[in-house]
Amino acid sequence: MKDKGSSAFDDVVSDKKSKTSKNEKTVENNNEKKDVEEASDVSDSVPLFPYADVEQHSVYMRGETWESLEDVKYYAEGELREEFNVRNVETREFDESIAKLIVEEVGVEKLAEKVIELRGFDPKQTG
Repeated sequence: MKDKGSSAFDDVVSDKKSKTSKNEKTVENNNEKKDVEEASDVSDSVPLFPYADVEQHSVYMRGETWESLEDVKYYAEGELREEFNVRNVETREFDESIAKLIVEEVGVEKLAEKVIELRGFDPKQTG
C-alpha cells in the first residue's frame, strides 16, 4: 500500500475537525447570488466557493508524480469520508487546498530547493 502523503496534509485535515456554527453566507451559485445557511455539521457542508469562481490552468509534471498526487487525493477523500463523513468533495477543493498548502506551508525557499534537487543538485551545496 502506498503512503497516504505528507504529514502536513494530515495536520491540515485534523485541524478542520471543529464544527462550524450556523451563520449566513452569500455565495454565487449558477450566476445568481443568494443567502445560504452554512451547514452546522461538516458532513452537510458544501464548497464555499462556486465553480464559476475558479480559473482552469495546466499543470506539467511527470507521470509518476501525477500518480502520486492522485493517490494523495484518493486517500484524502477516504480520510474526509471516514473522519468527517464528507462525501461530496469537489476536484476544485482539492486543487485549491494543494495550491494553498504550497503557498502557505511549503513557501518560496523549499519550492526553490526542490527545483534545484530535480535538476540533480544539492541545494545545500549550490549557490
